[in-house]
Amino acid sequence: MKDKVFGGWSIEKECFDKICEILDDNSIIVEFGSGRVSEELSKKFNVYSVEHNKEWVNKYKTKYIHAPLVKQQDIEYPWYDINILKNSLPVNIDLILIDGPPAGKSSPTSRWGFIKNIDIFGDLKKTILVFDDIQREDDMNHMIAVAEKLDRKFEIFKKDKMFGIIY
Repeated sequence: MKDKVFGGWSIEKECFDKICEILDDNSIIVEFGSGRVSEELSKKFNVYSVEHNKEWVNKYKTKYIHAPLVKQQDIEYPWYDINILKNSLPVNIDLILIDGPPAGKSSPTSRWGFIKNIDIFGDLKKTILVFDDIQREDDMNHMIAVAEKLDRKFEIFKKDKMFGIIY
């Protein structure tokens, strides 16, 4: 039996459909955390998958960036190695999907590394930001903080899990 593609640890089908609706074919996506949906995204877009877990690297047909989680100054929980990211990210990014690193009881604020290192992404004025799992208070607060920092509006979508988009 084939694994379920959407939901669970992956983004929901509604989030995938929304990404397909707002992006042109061959747009550049950087996703934090890869999974079954990575392969689906790669059928339509140029996907760069930032992955901390070596076991997931090169599992699907995306351009993988293996960036282990490391402790960084001013961040309570580990985040992706920014030195690797600085040297590996594409210059023009159309959409960033924040769905990693995994959050849980041991690291509820692990995704805050994104806002702490937001400058490594260059000019994000035209980049769409998608935040998965914002039904978790900490992830919702992170998305709101990023929207405020960038002085941009966000929209919240709810089905089984919640996701938000900063346009």
